[in-house]
Amino acid sequence: MTSLNGTTVGFIGLGLMGKPMARILHKAGAKMVVYNRTISVAEELALEGMNIATSPLEVADRADIII
Repeated sequence: MTSLNGTTVGFIGLGLMGKPMARILHKAGAKMVVYNRTISVAEELALEGMNIATSPLEVADRADIII
């Protein structure tokens, strides 16, 4: 697996595909900024060390890469 250390990845949409993908990127070393319309989904990932954004615009402002 490629290391993403030092890269901030923004992830918008943490549904059936998004949440597992965000976890894989986080495991690869990326600093994650996540947003989802249902805040409880994002809060679950925050417990794993990811950062919650309050809007898609905030994700764009904070991330090097956006998915």
